Amino acid sequence: MIRRNFVLLFGFIGLLGCDKTVYINPEELADYSGSAETIPVYGTKWYDITPGFFNKRITILNNIEGQILMSQEYEDKLSGIWNGNFLEFCDQTDDDFGGSGRFSSFEKSTDGNWYASADYGNHSAFKYNLDNPTEPWEPVASFGGDGKAVINYEGELFVALLSAQKLRSETNTTIGSTISGVVSDLIEYDGKLIAAGYFTMTDNPNIKSIAQWDGTEWTTLGAGFNGFVKDLEIYDGKLIAAGDFFSTADGIMECRNIAVWDGDDWSGLGEGVNNDVNRVRANGSELILGGEFNASNNGVSSPHVIKWTGTDYEALPQGISNVIGEIAVVNGLLFVATNIDSFTQDEFLYVLR
Repeated sequence: MIRRNFVLLFGFIGLLGCDKTVYINPEELADYSGSAETIPVYGTKWYDITPGFFNKRITILNNIEGQILMSQEYEDKLSGIWNGNFLEFCDQTDDDFGGSGRFSSFEKSTDGNWYASADYGNHSAFKYNLDNPTEPWEPVASFGGDGKAVINYEGELFVALLSAQKLRSETNTTIGSTISGVVSDLIEYDGKLIAAGYFTMTDNPNIKSIAQWDGTEWTTLGAGFNGFVKDLEIYDGKLIAAGDFFSTADGIMECRNIAVWDGDDWSGLGEGVNNDVNRVRANGSELILGGEFNASNNGVSSPHVIKWTGTDYEALPQGISNVIGEIAVVNGLLFVATNIDSFTQDEFLYVLR
């Protein structure tokens, strides 16, 4: 049983490549790491656990095998693991992969491996080696950098390239028609590869910001959306699309910044929220939203982060004053990273307890 009160201790300790180690009392988090149990998010206060050297956008914050992995944009430290007691960094640096760059997404695929889309020199995607925590990153796709999203689908790696506006397979083959716009996320749902972002496709003008690949061609997923789909998630067996949109592209279904696909039609997730949703994460029966909003559209005030319980929106403790760009949940602990679009302010990393 995880106790609710805990102690934060800060110190400069050179351990496993850390410039700064941020501690939570291990006794308070005995069940934190590696548990398969889904524990609902709880807590009464946000705690700032930002390492002192974090000063750029956190581009990854994800749950990896019961631990939190994070990465920063254009930082010599490629990634760090919050293992329940401290934040430790791998020994690899930018110089190992062609100089300054970034990871832009980090996803676990159906083959059991973890992949990161990237823009490091010529490298567009990396695989994460769980058995080697000091040097976990291995380049697996080199399309001139520019990786925005990545997934292993039916045994083949697919990478969305930002400025090239293409989706390429591991064999460097362009998949389907040319994309006009940006692909922000890839996910597998109902046996198909789903691509989302803000785009149309040259061979199918009816595609609006979201599409499905059946192995042969891209087709529509309902009417699509009239704006930018920033993130995808699977929740309660359904596909969740989150971002900056007001309705489906045909204007028939109002779904303010978050929508649910049940296999046949899109619908809103309740009344939605009043501004952009940047990230959405499932946690058992809960869905956690983070972004630029201040409240749900049915009046639940919860600036920048809110919980969907399965039937309605529920406020989380206030105290996050900045836009939330990344979310991760492990064993009831909710981690958020702020300032998704800021390059002049410090990043902040918080945990709710």
